[in-house]
Amino acid sequence: ETCVGWCGALAGVSDRDHLPKAARDYLAKIEASVGAPIGMVGIGPERSATLL
Repeated sequence: ETCVGWCGALAGVSDRDHLPKAARDYLAKIEASVGAPIGMVGIGPERSATLL
């Protein structure tokens, strides 16, 4: 299966709702596939770059 990608940095994103639409769609596809919600999303190498 192929998913649409997204461009640009995610630095400064503090909420899942502010991710690019393609990223939100990707997360929704994973949640549907595994049948469980995603609780954390890492958007960078730092510990603070985690969306809860």
